[in-house]
This record gives sequence, C-alpha cells and structure tokens, in this order.
Amino acid sequence: MKKTAIYFILSAFLLMLAISCNKKEESIAPVASFTLVKNEVLVGQLVEIQNTSENAEYYAWDFGDGNTYPDENPGHFYNESGNYTITLRTINKELEDTYSENIIVKEPAQGTIAITTKSALNVGTTSAYSGGNIFNNSAETIIAKGICWHRFENPSLENNMGSTNEGAGNENFTSAISPLMPSTNYFVRAYITTSNEVIYGNQIEFITKEEVVNYEPKSTDIAYTNTRIIIDGKIDDVWSNYPVNDINRLNADQNVSLGSGAKFKVTWDDDFIYILTIVPDDNFYPHIDASVASWQADRIEVFFDVNGNLKDGNGVEATGTGHYQASMDYPDPIFFGNDIALVDLNQYSLLVNNDANYIVEYAISFKALIDRNNLPLDPYQRRTIGFDIKVADLDEPGKGKNTDFGAVNWSNNISDNWFNMDDAGTINFIGGTK
Repeated sequence: MKKTAIYFILSAFLLMLAISCNKKEESIAPVASFTLVKNEVLVGQLVEIQNTSENAEYYAWDFGDGNTYPDENPGHFYNESGNYTITLRTINKELEDTYSENIIVKEPAQGTIAITTKSALNVGTTSAYSGGNIFNNSAETIIAKGICWHRFENPSLENNMGSTNEGAGNENFTSAISPLMPSTNYFVRAYITTSNEVIYGNQIEFITKEEVVNYEPKSTDIAYTNTRIIIDGKIDDVWSNYPVNDINRLNADQNVSLGSGAKFKVTWDDDFIYILTIVPDDNFYPHIDASVASWQADRIEVFFDVNGNLKDGNGVEATGTGHYQASMDYPDPIFFGNDIALVDLNQYSLLVNNDANYIVEYAISFKALIDRNNLPLDPYQRRTIGFDIKVADLDEPGKGKNTDFGAVNWSNNISDNWFNMDDAGTINFIGGTK
C-alpha cells in the first residue's frame, strides 16, 4: 500500500514537472538585436540594418522620426539631418524584448542631387505602390520624376514593364504600380530627370500576392439562447437548436486529415458568446505530446474583430486594436479565467473521444472584448463583428518536427495572415431580451 502511494505521488510529480517544462518551452523569451551597417548616413540615404534577433514572432521598429514598421528587415531613410534613436521591439506571445542604437544623419555636400526608392506598400495580387524621396541642394532643376519596374533587375526608362511620370519639382512622391501579375517577383527603381541626365535610386523588390479565386468572406446569423451553456466539452441538448457551419477553407499549400471536415456552432446570451467546435481527427496530437509550439499542433483558434469598421488593416498581434484571439494553449481539459489574449472571464473546455474526434467549447465574455475605443462589446449596439475559426492539424508522422502540418479556416482568405483581419468573416447577433 505504501509503495503504491509513493508511486502515485512520484508519478503525479513527474507529470506536473513535464507540463511545467513544456509550458516554459512554449514561451521562449525573444532577444532583440540588430547591427547598423553604418552609424552615420546622409539625408535620403538608405539605412542598412542587419536584424540578428532570436525567437521573435513579431517585430516593431521605431526610427525616432515618427516612422514605424512591422517588417523583419525594413528599409528606411531620413528626410532631415539630426541624431536619432532606432528601437526594435521583438514579441513572442506574451514575452517581449527591446534594443536600441543611435544613428547620425548628416546633410549631403552642397551640390548633391539624389533620389531614394520607397519600399513597396499595399502589395496586392495585381498592384502595389512605391515612390521616391528626393534630396536636391544643387542648381539642377528636376523636370521629371517617377518609378519604373520590371521582372528583371535594374529596370530603367529604356527597359521596363511599366513606368510613371509624376511631373517636375523636388517634392517626394508615391506612385501606383499596375497592372501586375499575381505571385510574381518585381524590381522597382525611382528616377529623376534633369536637363543633363537621368538619376536612379536604389532597387527594391517585392512579390505580389497569390490570386484567390471566388473568395468572399462568410457571414452567419447567431441566435440568442435563454439557456446558460455549461462549458464541459460535451454536446449538450441545447446545441441541437443551432445550425452547423463548415470549417473547410484550406490554407494555401497545406494538407489536413480531418475526416469529413471540421464544424462549429455558435450562440450568445447577455454575457457570453458560446462556441462549439467538432473536429473529426483520427489522431489528436496536442503540442504537449508533439514537443512543438502550440500553434504547430492540433488546436482550435478563434478570432474576433469587435470594431465598428471591420476594414482597418490590423491584426490580432496589434494591441489596442479591438482584435482578439482565443486558443487552446493549455493542457488542462477545462480552463477558466485569465487568457493571455483575452483579459478576463473566459472559459474553455476540451474533450477527446477515443482519438476519433475532439470537441472544444468556448464561452467568451463580452466584457473581455474591448474595442479600439476601450469599450466592451455590447451586442445590442453592435450587431455585427468580425469572426473566424482556424483548425490546426498535426499528424503523427511529424512527431516533434512539425513535418505534416496544415490548417483550415471558416472564412479567412487562404493567402491572408493574422497581421490583417480584413478578410475574416462576420457573425450577426440576432434576438435578445433587451
């Protein structure tokens, strides 16, 4: 009897230790670090940076002149001389790190005329934007300026697939690049023309987005419930009152093995949004068992955009935007309370049935869904919000290495990512007692 008790205590201790270790491994602290190729540059000269950060999922650059970038390796130039501080903030889930370097920006020598090509902006399937920043303290007059682009390097006014002319003068400019082909690499150079010569800026490149055929965001009405749903991972009788929605939009270049397909139901009362998901998976494989990050293993991710204007170009990684993510990051079968992404009063449960399927229930509190104006969601005032569900799937052949991984969404554009929720679907709150 004593041996049995000791064995039970030791086994429980080892299990708790393993769970604790996996939790620590999941949230690896990022290290922000970069090197400036030159600590002194000229106005209008490209700032060359080598990003040497580690373990970062997201990046936030601040160049000290009011310009910020979310890119891993941004291209930047200064319009005015002075001393600036460049700061990089790296993010990995709830962990962050920052690093800063100082840079000196000097005026070019008298008689200098130069142009810098702007980084590509708003890159779509058939269009993008670039432009030029001009520095001119010479006696030369700029009689034409614009950009030229090609699928081959070093485009010019004599050799290009397209060009623009934004007129004369020293003012900086932005130009539209169109028409383009989807999923294609392009090179761009800005230019200025004087009475004596054509001067080209640095070359930038970008790849247009993949074309998505017949894509439209989905929308569904969700009815009010007078029955408080118990979050226990089971399909209670009350769920039979609500329609089934398929989760079947496959992520690009990925495969999943989810049987006949994942599904969800959703309803609401005055306090919560309730979500039931059913995933027919013959091999439930959570990250604790797979020794991978939680987003690389079997799980459900639920996304919300609770703003009035659903087209804002922001994603769930941007704090204070009214975008949220709830996901099954925890090994516990039932979870109540403080979620990393959702501030309070949320509940989650998981039930796995004989490795044939798994069921996840959520109760997401309206008090937790704060919009960008710092107001909690009121479903009687805002009847439509952005919404999506993603099912991540990891199969056993990829155990510990994430080699067989894929995902499906309910509504999201398959070439999109969660930096931008504009292509998510919507849910409409119907009914209610007020």
